Amino acid sequence: MDTARTTTLVAVITRVGRRVLEIGVGMFALLGFAFVPLGKKTALEHVKAIVATGPAKEAGKELLEAGLKLRARVFHASPDAGAAPARPESLMCVETQEPRYTSAR
Repeated sequence: MDTARTTTLVAVITRVGRRVLEIGVGMFALLGFAFVPLGKKTALEHVKAIVATGPAKEAGKELLEAGLKLRARVFHASPDAGAAPARPESLMCVETQEPRYTSAR
């Protein structure tokens, strides 16, 4: 084999080996998360207990509603797509003056 092919082969084997090692470390981390106790419960059981609380469920519902609204705004085109876009709602407490744009027309 010539040196270029050998160099390429070594680079590929090194990259694959690194990925296999990263996957192995990740699997051990997941096993530790799921099975190593932190006090009386594992980290997974702690997370499950936190998520089961009332405020967390309410936050989850609100997050889902916000996601659905965002999806509707992004993926549902308005019927008058050729018209000028509507001015978005202001997030400021005090309205400011309209910005003055100079037209290049």
